[in-house]
Amino acid sequence: PSFTIDLTREYANGDWTHRYWTQIMQVVSGKRYWEIDKHSFWNKYAFYNYIQELVAGSAGVAPTKQMIESAIIPFSEVLSALKPTHLLVLSKRLWEYLPSDGWPGDDLIIGNQKRDTWLYPISEGKVKATWLPHPSYRFSAPKWHPWVTAFLKQ
Repeated sequence: PSFTIDLTREYANGDWTHRYWTQIMQVVSGKRYWEIDKHSFWNKYAFYNYIQELVAGSAGVAPTKQMIESAIIPFSEVLSALKPTHLLVLSKRLWEYLPSDGWPGDDLIIGNQKRDTWLYPISEGKVKATWLPHPSYRFSAPKWHPWVTAFLKQ
């Protein structure tokens, strides 16, 4: 039950390393990994796995319908407990699985490209969400950082 918490804590403490967590820090901060204080970063941002169980032993495998349905209530509970202002979803496929209890937000636009957003209601207002590609597959933090910056400014 504490798998994600344990791994994130180990990464933040420097006891373990993984490209996935490093890419997340870089895309959010816009800095190179050696310029980022891991502990400070992970104490500022929350990390959450929407699917609450291991999907497969390798990348690219879709969760089952049962896994997706089982994730809805915990997701709402986490949003209610943490009350974030922004939610960055790190997978296009996952973006399509998220609950639709909310409404479309303003599109993010950079140049001639746009990205959709979604607003989730919580007791303290709303959470603005958007998505980026999954950081473990052909991901470039410098390419996607401007989208994170634009998103966080909205």
